[in-house]
Amino acid sequence: MRIFLMSLLAVTTLAAQTFPGLQSQPEYQIHRDPVRDSWQKPDQVIISLNFSSSETVAVIENGFPYFAQRIAPFVKKVYAVNNDPRAFQGRGALPPAITTIVSTNDDPNISGLDVDTVIMIDVLRQVTERLPYYQKLATGLKAGSRLVIIDRNRASVVPQSQRMTDSLIEAELPQLGMSLGQKFTFLPNQYFLVFKY
Repeated sequence: MRIFLMSLLAVTTLAAQTFPGLQSQPEYQIHRDPVRDSWQKPDQVIISLNFSSSETVAVIENGFPYFAQRIAPFVKKVYAVNNDPRAFQGRGALPPAITTIVSTNDDPNISGLDVDTVIMIDVLRQVTERLPYYQKLATGLKAGSRLVIIDRNRASVVPQSQRMTDSLIEAELPQLGMSLGQKFTFLPNQYFLVFKY
């Protein structure tokens, strides 16, 4: 019976997924979406990126900071970047390790932040001109940092006219001095590329 209760407690604790030091404050619980989690695989993505606790990360994504809130417990600092300030509202408070930044379709607005990793998730379709946008991204990156691009690549998910293929991205970024370091294939609807800068 004791083993059963301990197992139940462990499962309950994992399910809550609160941020370290904030277990008594449920407003910092991670927002979960089981349907999206099933194909976006955020836990597997985070494991694959193998963050350091000293890292500063900028996460550029659409909607509520879905990835930013999950990455925050593993790193020193997270910048949640979105071109719609309403995305940061409505699902409870964000943990103190997250700073929100409002971007535009032609500027990520991270210049001078000296981040170790920039992660772009399903935002390429909104970018006005990619090469100038990447150049502005680079002004916020430390030397030796990385740029992670996760984007939808299935015609059944994104219309052909809006798709940015992985081969296109792989051809563009070397022009800015970035080289492909890793390419993960476990996401069913997206490519997952890690570039070194």
